[in-house]
Amino acid sequence: MGIVGRTGDIITANVNDALDRMENPERMLKQAVRQMDEEVVRHRHELATTIAACHALARQLSQGESLVELWSMRAAAAVRAGDDGLAKKAIARRLMHETGVAELRSQLDGAQTLRDTARAQIDTMQARHLAARRQLGTLTLRRRAADIQARAAQLQDGMALGCEVTSRLERLRRKVEIAEAVAESRAELAAGPLGTIATAARFYPHNELDLDVEAELLRIKQTVNTP
Repeated sequence: MGIVGRTGDIITANVNDALDRMENPERMLKQAVRQMDEEVVRHRHELATTIAACHALARQLSQGESLVELWSMRAAAAVRAGDDGLAKKAIARRLMHETGVAELRSQLDGAQTLRDTARAQIDTMQARHLAARRQLGTLTLRRRAADIQARAAQLQDGMALGCEVTSRLERLRRKVEIAEAVAESRAELAAGPLGTIATAARFYPHNELDLDVEAELLRIKQTVNTP
């Protein structure tokens, strides 16, 4: 596994650890996503450098192959001219360039393998990065929903408190009415037999009160009719 793959695994582990601890998962996940952004950018730069190296090696290899062909042609021309000494020198130069070409081809193969591996690993990192962003979006929505539920619960608590206060006020009103009735009754009792007819009715049985009223009426009539 390359450096990019190991880095992606570490970041993914950090994301999962943040979600497990749930201290402040949204903030921690945002931090992990920022780290992933930085890692992706850094490894893209490294990939660009590797791609540039592949291009440079490919150009050098093409030049080396051209030189091999050139010195092969010169060696053949020297042989046709009957100049063995010149042909040997041309062959030596061709062999030297062939060695260089072989080394360049090996380097290019390695660079291309590294390039392809880095591309695949960056694609994996980007996929994980996208998954982390989705997790962040989901977590943000869940947090907002939880906040809304909390506010709704607070409103319900406030309504319940208001109902309790209203109930207490109603009980207090009833107690005040009872106290007022008791006070009124005590005031009527304190007024004694000189109170109102309604008050007197509370202290006399109904028949006795009627007799007293009839006797008083008769006395008044007698007084009025007396010359």
